[in-house]
Amino acid sequence: MNGEIVRNPEGVITGSFKFKPEIDAAINEFRDLNVIIRAPEIGWLYAPANGLIVVTKEERFQPLPNERHMMAGDVETEFLDQLDKSDFVYVMNPEGYIGDMSIFEIGYAHGIRKQMYASNPLNFDAMGIRDPKMINVLRTSVPVMPPSAAAQDIRHRLAVERASLPPTNPSIAENISFEQVSSQKSNLSKALGHIAEGALMRHKNKLLLVEDGRWENNRLSIPGTRVRAGELQATALERLAVDKMGVEVANVAHFLTSFMLPESGYVAPVVPDILVFDDHIVELRNERVKPRHRLSHVWVSNTEAEALINSDQVEPNASKLITSYLQTAV
Repeated sequence: MNGEIVRNPEGVITGSFKFKPEIDAAINEFRDLNVIIRAPEIGWLYAPANGLIVVTKEERFQPLPNERHMMAGDVETEFLDQLDKSDFVYVMNPEGYIGDMSIFEIGYAHGIRKQMYASNPLNFDAMGIRDPKMINVLRTSVPVMPPSAAAQDIRHRLAVERASLPPTNPSIAENISFEQVSSQKSNLSKALGHIAEGALMRHKNKLLLVEDGRWENNRLSIPGTRVRAGELQATALERLAVDKMGVEVANVAHFLTSFMLPESGYVAPVVPDILVFDDHIVELRNERVKPRHRLSHVWVSNTEAEALINSDQVEPNASKLITSYLQTAV
């Protein structure tokens, strides 16, 4: 190797914490093979002295001991930061089960072209995926193999990647301009944008729908925006509310994570092979809407929203989301 120091591969493991013992076993197996697992930590969920699990208002959140002073959103942001720094993602999905956050993390990893592996075949029905093209993309990009095989495969991939790099030449590197580096980063960032933050905005008993020209036949949808390269999900959601829609937010709660439905009529200029919708319920302080660009919008009651869905005036993904909301609304 001519004295070259080869670093050990690094990865993260995603999966429902109902399988935390299996996740911990995989972490130990990877570490025995000199593969670094950046997240999560080994150990069971944190339980205070009174035996109660910490719960947020938005969702059930069961932190690990090192996360007990963090909010749910902070934990997810930290996990994605570790994912960004990793060489691969290992999906722990016994019985084929994948939770909402794992679906999101798989979509995120695919969006930044991160190598993935899974312990078991993905259950596409349970993930709500029917599109053959999307199924084929995930099936080919997430091979099924145990940690030992995944460790061997990622080492091989990293070796091939190192062999393909030109030898380091400081004199050449000194001649690379800042503009060239920025251009290279810009080109890389164009491959992203596989995640969209959505907001089912409501005030009292009304819902806000928009016509933004992104859906066939000008069908209505909910406000949404693609997450930009290097942008946090929370930042994208704030940009959607403040900059794009011009609304005053009172409260936000995560509601549903899903893949874009096949044949749903999305007519944006560039449609990725996988698009993950990360949708929230956003309570507004009033009904004032001041969109930055021309954007048709309408306030509707729950009954009116249901009628619009039944008459096919709402695009399929928003229809699915609103229907789920109406079934749980009180």
